[in-house]
Amino acid sequence: RRMRELTPAALASSHAVLGAPNAVTMGPKAAAAAAAKNGSANAASVFKHSPAWLGGELFPYQLAGLNWLYSSYKDGRGVILADEMGLGKTVQALALLEAIHQLDGGPRAGPHLVVVPKSTIGNWFREARLWAPGLVVSMYTGYQADRSVIRDTEWYVTDIDTGRPVTVPSSSAHGRAGKLVAIDVLLVS
Repeated sequence: RRMRELTPAALASSHAVLGAPNAVTMGPKAAAAAAAKNGSANAASVFKHSPAWLGGELFPYQLAGLNWLYSSYKDGRGVILADEMGLGKTVQALALLEAIHQLDGGPRAGPHLVVVPKSTIGNWFREARLWAPGLVVSMYTGYQADRSVIRDTEWYVTDIDTGRPVTVPSSSAHGRAGKLVAIDVLLVS
């Protein structure tokens, strides 16, 4: 992707957005409280309440975070969710993946790759089972043969008719022949 040129108009627009009360300038809890006080959430909100398919009830600031993550995903923007420890970034990230799964194609949405320190893999796995019950979760760790099976069966676009991975010719944009990687969302913790 090419970076967009920063024009005076774009800069003024970003100042107007950042200057308005929102989760970035106020913090997610204060923004959720302000939205509740005003009787409405952000105009771009998709989720007014925790979705029924989610494995639990989100706090209002987590719901605001999910709306922001999902609208950013739909707009094709890569974003960073940063907050203090213990406020549910893992839950919000998993809620995003479950939302993509539920609203944007069911089993065809994904796969998604979550990169975490080895010490947190077990926690992510447990949280995924709890909060995103519709997702198939595999841990890409262990022996080389185990990782090879996961990579060969879950990371590539598969032709619906043949069941085989879709290949791309060497003249493609990435410059080399091979199987077409299907990673839709990359989360790094």
